[in-house]
Amino acid sequence: MRGNRHAYVLFSLAIALSLLLQGAGGAKAAHSNATQLKGSIVIGQITSETGAFSIYGTEQIEGFKAGLAYATNGTNKVDSARLVVKTYNDVPASSSAGIPDPATAVTDAKTAITNDHAQILQCCASSASALAVAGVAAQYQKILMVAPAADDTLSGVNRYTFRTSRMATQDALTGTKYAVKKFGKGYMTLAQDYAFGHSQVTAWKTQLDKLGATDGGDVYFPLTTTDFTPYIQQILAKKPNWVFMACAGQQCVALAKALDNAGVFDQTHLFTGLGNIASFPGFGDAGTKIGYMSVYYYKFPKTAANTYLVKYIKQHYNRPADIFDQDSFAAAQQIVAALKKTHSTGSGKLIKALEGQTVLGPKGPYTIRKADHACLQPMYVAQLVGSGTNFTAKLIATLSPKQTAPPIQKHNW
Repeated sequence: MRGNRHAYVLFSLAIALSLLLQGAGGAKAAHSNATQLKGSIVIGQITSETGAFSIYGTEQIEGFKAGLAYATNGTNKVDSARLVVKTYNDVPASSSAGIPDPATAVTDAKTAITNDHAQILQCCASSASALAVAGVAAQYQKILMVAPAADDTLSGVNRYTFRTSRMATQDALTGTKYAVKKFGKGYMTLAQDYAFGHSQVTAWKTQLDKLGATDGGDVYFPLTTTDFTPYIQQILAKKPNWVFMACAGQQCVALAKALDNAGVFDQTHLFTGLGNIASFPGFGDAGTKIGYMSVYYYKFPKTAANTYLVKYIKQHYNRPADIFDQDSFAAAQQIVAALKKTHSTGSGKLIKALEGQTVLGPKGPYTIRKADHACLQPMYVAQLVGSGTNFTAKLIATLSPKQTAPPIQKHNW
């Protein structure tokens, strides 16, 4: 009898333990299901769909789509939540010059959040627009992932703003040593008179000062100008060893032709950023004499993500992957990785996930630095080879994320 009682007690304890474990498992399963993302996650994307920067806007849009497909294995879902991208144009319909407008970008961002219920923002082709949208992100406490805008001050601007685009200082760290060694210490700058141009000049001058280079002066020209003669004359008058040109958008091709026609390449050298593939013929044969800092050229990286990007862009849009497809691709990767890690669209949780996060993107590792949300990434030095209208980029050097890591920016949080 006593043995039976002991057996019963042991049996009862076993049943109780089994039920307890099942209950714990059930609670865990219920908790897991409860934290799964469901419904739709709206990403508000602001860029230049028309106008002077539309080529960059196109790459931002299409590269981001490719990145979402890659990061979600083609499902465009995280957990069971569907990723929905709604795109807004920061170029006013009334703008005859097609220049991105920061005020329009602000309106776009607010519309995305308040009308279309965007939980995350992604922008912009224009640095000025991106800086304006960063303010909206902070106001509404929404994550903003910046690409391709390059202004340094976007790093550290607020705790909600992150980037996969490179900074102007990363451009400078990539190109200055090469240019001084190749062309000499006497230089001038020729730049567009807006946020991108000024930030590039500031970044390059800072690095050139450290190298003991001689500054011959800065020449700024308006985004709307079509006659470059007075600006080119200033360069011809001073005859520097080389000129750093900071230019983005369709205006650059016309400027390159004007420089060539004025004989600038006969008396000095030019160093600039390698632009879109479509711009290569605009430089003509003189393009082979120019030194280039390169953010990306589709034949340079040998990574799984780049193979996917190049194939996706060719299949869907019948063009080669271009300069800003890659950082927009990485922007999508960073967003998806953070969503998968947190199973949440809450900004606080996403901030913790994004800070210090690395994704293996088209160029290799893209790491968001915790201290200021800058993105450390590989960079390149290149030259153009070819003739007539048939040019391709040749890789001269690859610089690691460590080699081009900019100083930590002061942050506002």
